[in-house]
Amino acid sequence: MPLAIAGTGKTTVARIYGEVLTELGLLPSNVFEETTGAKLKTGGASLLNSILKNIRDDGISPILDGERVETDARDKNVYVRGKVIKSNTDGSVDVKFDDSKLCQEKNIPRDRVRSLEKGGVLFVDEAYQLEPSKNQAGALILDMLLTEMEEWRGKLVVVFAGYKKPLEDLFAHNVGLPSRFNSTFDFEDFTDTELTTVLLSSFKALQGYTVESEKHVRIAARRLGRQRGQVGFGNARAVRNFIEKVQELQSARLLRERRSSGALTNAGRELYLFRRDDLLGPRVTASFMQSSKALKELNAQIGLEEVKESVAALLSTLETNSELEENEGKLQEVLLNRLFNGNPGTANLKTVS
Repeated sequence: MPLAIAGTGKTTVARIYGEVLTELGLLPSNVFEETTGAKLKTGGASLLNSILKNIRDDGISPILDGERVETDARDKNVYVRGKVIKSNTDGSVDVKFDDSKLCQEKNIPRDRVRSLEKGGVLFVDEAYQLEPSKNQAGALILDMLLTEMEEWRGKLVVVFAGYKKPLEDLFAHNVGLPSRFNSTFDFEDFTDTELTTVLLSSFKALQGYTVESEKHVRIAARRLGRQRGQVGFGNARAVRNFIEKVQELQSARLLRERRSSGALTNAGRELYLFRRDDLLGPRVTASFMQSSKALKELNAQIGLEEVKESVAALLSTLETNSELEENEGKLQEVLLNRLFNGNPGTANLKTVS
């Protein structure tokens, strides 16, 4: 059971885990089905049965003679089990049923037979969305899953994933879960170094594109990393969103250059080059800050000298941090909260020039 943060590779690892189990012969086949707790809760038993049917058997692949199967060909509401004695050229199979009271059934259509020797992985992301303590449908799905895991032991592997605390609450609610999930893995947020690697890999995946400097990629990774621990931070997902934003900024820059000069210098290269400002935005400099409309409005207020000095000190720190960031140094901590005390009407007058 992965206890994880968004975008850290839970689904990918679950797929690889299924492949490993298949190669080791611990699973009869490598089928991977992905869903969420919310989808299962909404879709109910019919959705779960449909997913499990895909894992057990695709209804198309050939079945070997001697393979154990079950079929509802005789009774559409009841599955009965037996062994394939012959696979026919038209795809149908002849089955010898376990129950001697049932005669041999010939020419059962392939889509009415499912192998008991198929198997795979069911990946349920955000499994806590089943909410069994609050939702009857979710409780039913969970009970069905527990039964299937027991009945199809060795053929069905279930992986639950999601945020740590909600999953712990889910397991505390149902005493049957801990005994069926004996391994828990914590997927930590990516480090700045790992985010840098993911960013560089993502840029390389954009065939033909390059970055002006890997240093700017490292700085961008540190900026992303400062969101670590915040609700909604998505690791690899945050990287994807960032890459899309970089492409938008590059397109806007190229458009401005075309409009200002009518053409691009080294146009072919520029079209596939991400420059510093595309990744990091404009640098915080004194001239950049002086162009701020909000800052001009503050300075136009009568009095409030302490406020203006505080903001000026803040801007100085931001400029220093901009230099430190550019040199890949440690940034100064900045606390932005302020307490404003005073009588009404002390900050609504402006000087008139």
